Amino acid sequence: MADDFRTVLRHWRLLQSKVGRHLDVLIQLRVLDQQDLAVAQSKIATSQQEIAVNEAKTLRFQSRSVFIFTAITIVFLPLSFFTSYFSMDVASTLSSPYESEMFWKICGPISGTIIVGVFAVARYVSRPVKDDPDEEEMVGGDLKIEPRQRGWLGLSSHLKNRLKMKLS
Repeated sequence: MADDFRTVLRHWRLLQSKVGRHLDVLIQLRVLDQQDLAVAQSKIATSQQEIAVNEAKTLRFQSRSVFIFTAITIVFLPLSFFTSYFSMDVASTLSSPYESEMFWKICGPISGTIIVGVFAVARYVSRPVKDDPDEEEMVGGDLKIEPRQRGWLGLSSHLKNRLKMKLS
């Protein structure tokens, strides 16, 4: 009976050592799975960052396109106004109680103020800039800030930065 008990004890210890080794292997597999999960999460985060950068570049291009379109519209709106004015029917204006002088007294100062204002904003915006936070791009893990000349295309980012500075 003692031999049977020793045999059972020996098998029990052998089983215990096998279970311990299998637990070690399972723990190692769990660690490997966690590492694989961490790698997959970092790849997902990297791809999300790339998507965000691409969307930002696309948005920047679109906003510049809209700004250029707006600038062109600002140029051609007064042009269409003057062509409309100069293509008016002269016969109907001769029978009008108001003269052309009245029109120019009202519209001349308004047009002049708008034109001077646009040129003043253009001159203010075209000043050189050292650092523009909107121009930051990720290059090899480092932020690269390049100085550039601010022109018409930099107006929106300049106004946005001024607003941020006033709010903070």
